[in-house]
Amino acid sequence: MWFSTWYIIRSVISRVIYQELDIPANNTNQWLEKGDVVILNNKAQNYRGELHIITNKIKNDGIRNVVGKLSKEDLNFIPFLVSNRSFRFIL
Repeated sequence: MWFSTWYIIRSVISRVIYQELDIPANNTNQWLEKGDVVILNNKAQNYRGELHIITNKIKNDGIRNVVGKLSKEDLNFIPFLVSNRSFRFIL
């Protein structure tokens, strides 16, 4: 299932770096909420390792592992992020 930037912000750089890793399905919540940070797992085949930030509520088709959530303050930055552009998480 393909989602436009209306639903996700993609970072393909992580896919290039981590596509060879084994990423089993784990924490595949049924619904993904705005601000969820997910990594595509083995079920995503060629997209394995890709990082997504969810921008609107979507049903998880089982290929996305939830690995974090943006804080309420960080949700304000979502409109400024662009898919396939570099961004970083500062913890």
